[in-house]
Amino acid sequence: RFFCENGEFKVAGETIHDVHGYGWLNLHDILVKSSNIGMAKSVQKIEDKSLIYRYARSFGFGAKTGIELPGEVNGQLHDMSKWSGFTPYAMAYGHEVAVSPIQMCNLFCTIANGGVLMRPYIVKEILDPQGRVMERNGSKAIRRVIEERTADVLKLMMADVVKEGTGQRAKIDGIDV
Repeated sequence: RFFCENGEFKVAGETIHDVHGYGWLNLHDILVKSSNIGMAKSVQKIEDKSLIYRYARSFGFGAKTGIELPGEVNGQLHDMSKWSGFTPYAMAYGHEVAVSPIQMCNLFCTIANGGVLMRPYIVKEILDPQGRVMERNGSKAIRRVIEERTADVLKLMMADVVKEGTGQRAKIDGIDV
C-alpha cells in the first residue's frame, strides 16, 4: 500500500500529479485508477534503479521488434548515464520513454503470453500460384521477461482497469477485455 498524497507529490525536484486525489492505494488500485503518484512511489521501493532500465529493455523498449514492416523505429529509451534523478519515477507512469505502437502491443502480448516476449510478424505464410507454401512465419519466443504468475496477476489487474477503472470506455459487451 502506498499513500498517494491526495493528488500532488514532490520527488527529485519535480512535482507529480494525479487527476484525482487519492489517499492509500494498493498496487491493484494504483493501476486501476492510473495513479502516477502511486506508480512513482512504488519505484521508490526499488533500491537498484537499473532494474527499471533492464525491464524496459527486456520488454523490447528502445529496440526494433524486427517486424517485417518498413519504417520501424527504435522508440526512445535513454541510457542510464543520461537519466536524471527523476527519470525512474517518470518512467514508472510512462514519461521519459517513447515506444512505438508495435512495442506497446508487444508489451501487452508478452503479459498475455504468460511473460514470454514473442517476435511479432504480419504475414503468416506466402503461397505460390498453386497454393504451396513458399515461406511460413510462426511464433518465435525471444525471451522470458516476467514470471508466468506475475503475468497472470497483471492480466487480472489490467482487466479490472477496463471493468472498473480508467479504461472503461474500452469495454465490449460479452467480452472480457
